[in-house]
Amino acid sequence: MKRILLILSIFLLFTACRRPSHFDDRASLLSYIENPQNGLLQEIKLANGMVLNAYFLPAALLLGSDIKSNTSLNDKIYLVLGFSLNNKELLAQLDAQTYGTIIQTMSFNMEQFLHITLDTDESIESLGVFFQPTYNMSQRNNLFVVMNKAKLYKSKKITIRLEEFGLGIGEQDFEFKTGDVKYITSVLIKNID
Repeated sequence: MKRILLILSIFLLFTACRRPSHFDDRASLLSYIENPQNGLLQEIKLANGMVLNAYFLPAALLLGSDIKSNTSLNDKIYLVLGFSLNNKELLAQLDAQTYGTIIQTMSFNMEQFLHITLDTDESIESLGVFFQPTYNMSQRNNLFVVMNKAKLYKSKKITIRLEEFGLGIGEQDFEFKTGDVKYITSVLIKNID
């Protein structure tokens, strides 16, 4: 009897820890990504009320069914870095001079403040960092970071280091397990559009 309970317990533990093999739609995949327990979302809350977050997105979520015709984009992985204060866009709450300086930095110079390191001590350069203006219509300001999947997959851990660039955030690290990132880029979305 004890043996049966042990086998049943192991089976239940194994099936409870399994990740879904597919998602029915974009909303269910996004919900999975936004759950911090799944390892794809990291959030840092600073003492001044500022919140920084980072999460990975698969190309399929961004491109929908166009992913089939854009195979060159499928070998990329996308990271979103978000900046908010009091659950609102951070930049809209800055004074005019600081706002202009930070917009300039986020639009053209973020590569020098963003470092991607693997647990093998190898540094990876991003393929691009893009600021998405949202004109105070969102809960946070976002930067999109494009990276080469194959290079990231050489390790077990990925560290995204964001250096101080004028917001008073200091140096912040976001750490992700490569297995979590690999999983999200290989999962299927049944109803992609």
